[in-house]
Amino acid sequence: MIVLYHVVAIAVLAGVSRYRVPLEPLWLVFLGGLWADPRGTVEQISSSNLRYGLWLATVGTLLLLMLRFLPAGWAWWLSW
Repeated sequence: MIVLYHVVAIAVLAGVSRYRVPLEPLWLVFLGGLWADPRGTVEQISSSNLRYGLWLATVGTLLLLMLRFLPAGWAWWLSW
């Protein structure tokens, strides 16, 4: 599965790999916790407003960074 993931990711996002690779470790931390104990992770995140706000800010920032560099991989995609 890991090899298949990397083959697909490189095939689809080859142009933006230099932007995607630095963000992957941050996503792996979130997904590792979610995969290990999904119910416990969601309960921990939602147990405190501060924790939920920090989680939302971090995930939101990561999504915005990923979307900002998305057009760099395709020449036909105009800058937004």
